[in-house]
Amino acid sequence: MRSTHGVNCTGSCSWQVYVKDGIITWETQAVDYPSVGPGSPEYEPRGCPRGASFSWYTYSPARVRYPYVPATGSANMARA
Repeated sequence: MRSTHGVNCTGSCSWQVYVKDGIITWETQAVDYPSVGPGSPEYEPRGCPRGASFSWYTYSPARVRYPYVPATGSANMARA
């Protein structure tokens, strides 16, 4: 399936994501961007190391899975 990694990224690079039994198993950079012209270098492939490791965050125990709101009278956040 086609995907992108939008968290803290301005490149919006496209990735081909392979899923087996609902789990991301592999990602490769999409290489079908249109040409920008004969006088310019091509953008193929365009993914970065951050994007290549992004699927790790999906299954990380440290990822935020619930909404948080500011705690009353505190600078900390509390689970909503």
